[in-house]
Amino acid sequence: MAGRVISIEIGYALTRVCETDYRSESHHIYNSFTLPTTEGILKDGVLSVTPVYVETLRQCLSEKGIRAKRVVFTINSTKIASREVAIPYVKEKRIADVVRANAEEYFPVDLSKYQLAYSVLGENKDSKTGMLQHRLMVMAAPTTLLDGYYELTKALKLELLSLDYAGNSLYQAVKEECRRGVNLVVKIEELSTYIMVVQDGILTFSRNINYGVEEAVQAVREIKHQDEIKSTQEALQIYERE
Repeated sequence: MAGRVISIEIGYALTRVCETDYRSESHHIYNSFTLPTTEGILKDGVLSVTPVYVETLRQCLSEKGIRAKRVVFTINSTKIASREVAIPYVKEKRIADVVRANAEEYFPVDLSKYQLAYSVLGENKDSKTGMLQHRLMVMAAPTTLLDGYYELTKALKLELLSLDYAGNSLYQAVKEECRRGVNLVVKIEELSTYIMVVQDGILTFSRNINYGVEEAVQAVREIKHQDEIKSTQEALQIYERE
């Protein structure tokens, strides 16, 4: 139990939850469920916690027998800036120092209002010098974006281990399955679609597009089921039937 964490991704229509291993070479999902996200609590990744949502999530965790006390959140928001960079090859414990030293070059904003994070994508050689480099995905998230997740963690009486960007979470989940050849990975959300290309396990291209399944749902409403549909879930059920 000590090595397990609760992983939560809060979407506009659904909240996805799973209990899994943390920082393990072989990941195993022990339990998972989805529940409707309370309408109006999420706006471009900014979370406004309500007592009803907290109690519903707490009850679902109890009913599923999930007893892990540590949590990781995956956040999808256009407010999170990301940039792929190359830095000199240094020891792993020094990477964070290099990122902080060059942060203003990566993101020309007031960084006192942001939190930085990074993930290592791989290694390559500088085309000019031939020196080995780290390839990183560096992310900057506004502090105000993260406050709601801290509040939810406290309300659930959990320990927050990490806040991750949805694009990086997706890459970490699929990179072992994409070790050979060129692979296109598409993650369709309610209001956005994330696309990445992974070649031989290395992320070579990524884009976040501001169109998602909600556009298709709206089309169903406008065409012939306007009176019948009251939620995204009902619209998706119509798609499945027809």
